[in-house]
Amino acid sequence: MHFGYNPPTSDRRLSAEPFRPETFPRDVDRAVRLALEGGFDSVWVSDHLMSADRYRLEAWTLASWIASRHPGMTIGTSVLVDAFRHPPLLAKMVASLTALTGCHMIVGYGAGWDEPEFRAFGYPFGSARERLDRMEESLEVMRRLWEGGVVEHTGPSHRLEGAIVQPSPPTPPLLMVGGESRRSIEIAVRRADWWNIVHVPDDLAHRARQVDDACAREHRDPTTLHRSVYIHVFLGDTVAAARRSAGSRLETRPAPFAGTPEGLADHLSGLVELGFDAFQLVFADFPGTADIESFLGRTLPVFRGAA
Repeated sequence: MHFGYNPPTSDRRLSAEPFRPETFPRDVDRAVRLALEGGFDSVWVSDHLMSADRYRLEAWTLASWIASRHPGMTIGTSVLVDAFRHPPLLAKMVASLTALTGCHMIVGYGAGWDEPEFRAFGYPFGSARERLDRMEESLEVMRRLWEGGVVEHTGPSHRLEGAIVQPSPPTPPLLMVGGESRRSIEIAVRRADWWNIVHVPDDLAHRARQVDDACAREHRDPTTLHRSVYIHVFLGDTVAAARRSAGSRLETRPAPFAGTPEGLADHLSGLVELGFDAFQLVFADFPGTADIESFLGRTLPVFRGAA
């Protein structure tokens, strides 16, 4: 099982994290260090340019900063929006960051969904089909560039004439596709190493079956595709305390988890039974770290001990 820590890039409303821009670098570095030293496998950053937030850092800049402070770590993006960065250039950026820091990259990638955000920053917002078609072509182009050699490509969205990415990444970056639509799942099965979905408990079993069905159609061994869930977590010594902390956020979609650290272990074990083997966890107490410490002391040992 793979456990990733997802620190905030903004004053995100769902978790109600008491975000302080003036101390953010210190706060996030402390939380990341605690997570990595305590046993988390990776750190993840999310990609929005504004959304509804008053303060938000650009995802690739934040990922690069974190990786530079923790050389050799595994860092992922959950998920980079295809339209926001030219994919061949992004392939070069990924290769450069891995060469400079020795980090291992899980490049989470998506077609984007927030039309006002696209419009605000001047990006065209095509139909879902157009955005997904472009995303799949982008994944193909990036993978070929990381494999080395000269790349020629002529497609609907991208044209490359003798493109080369050097130095090649010392460890091939992994690709993760995020999305719950049938088309997103099909693209993940064809193009990616990981598939990611947000935490909607009543929907996860159905989506897991769709992944199995897509693997069968594509003749892919389903065990070769990591399945990841992105979860907001409210922890307390009692379920009641955790639910009070979550408040009205319990009614949102995606749904957070609210309960004890031991209850979280039980919940994650249930998701493992559905076929999920990776989790990106958002902790609500940031910049406090008591909930991360509870997870490390009371949840993680359930799984590390079993390993």
